[in-house]
Amino acid sequence: MSHLLLAVVTMIVLVVTITDQNAGYPALFFAGLLAALSFPVWIATIVLAAVSLVRREPRPLIAVGLVAICALLALAVAPIALNILKGIAGGFG
Repeated sequence: MSHLLLAVVTMIVLVVTITDQNAGYPALFFAGLLAALSFPVWIATIVLAAVSLVRREPRPLIAVGLVAICALLALAVAPIALNILKGIAGGFG
């Protein structure tokens, strides 16, 4: 639920600041935060859909679709998430 709330906040910030001179900075911040927090969600979804496939539950096509879509999304946000984690870890060192 909090992930959905963050996505909604990101969209609201994007829409509200779209005409602002510095519109890119808040949108980039929230989009980066959303990408970093989405990565574990996509990985968890892949794992749970794979478990569903192994257990031979009904509707395997849905599970295969979830694995494929979530894998693509995880690959898309992985570089962003890892760069943010590197920046956070570098800030403590």
